[in-house]
Amino acid sequence: MMHIYACFVTLCCVVCVCSGQQKCCINDDLFTITFERLTGWYSESFNLTFEETSFMVNDYTHGRFYVNRIRNSLNTELEKTLVIEDYNRSFIWTIDAVAKTCKMALLPRGAEKPTRCVPGNAQYLDEINLPGDVPVNRWSYILKTPTEISEVTRGYTKTGCIPTGGTVVAREDQGGIDVEILALHTFYNFEVLTDVSKYFSLPSYCNSTYN
Repeated sequence: MMHIYACFVTLCCVVCVCSGQQKCCINDDLFTITFERLTGWYSESFNLTFEETSFMVNDYTHGRFYVNRIRNSLNTELEKTLVIEDYNRSFIWTIDAVAKTCKMALLPRGAEKPTRCVPGNAQYLDEINLPGDVPVNRWSYILKTPTEISEVTRGYTKTGCIPTGGTVVAREDQGGIDVEILALHTFYNFEVLTDVSKYFSLPSYCNSTYN
């Protein structure tokens, strides 16, 4: 009986510790961070593995976001893409830095700006220490789109709520083809800025102006 009681008390303590973890947010409005991902796509008709590095600029003051993405795959040529999303004006620029082409479109209806917080549906997993004795809380959550459902595990520093990395396990419908996705990702080089206007100036070959 004492053994059962001890187990019950231990379980209650674990539940209390987990549920007591507070979800956090990055407090800064202007910052950059670099994102790296190794992704594998697997289906009955094709397999694809690629590496991706994205330099991201987040401007929460004006609701706009810049991503300079380089994707490298054994199956395709090197891709270099610049994406600018403006949620206040509801449009997205996609710029091919190799072909020097620009395309502007409306953001999809219902599109939500990138979050700087631990998602509201996240469940606390545990605490780990990164090299340099950096304490990190790990969370897991589900992301759903009309074509994809993803199970995400991601770490956030206890001080500052900076994302550190994790895994994504997903299943996506690509034109009737069921694709399984596994990705490992990491974040680094977080930096707070005071002016990000230079990142939102369109290249000269875009035949338009952003500002």
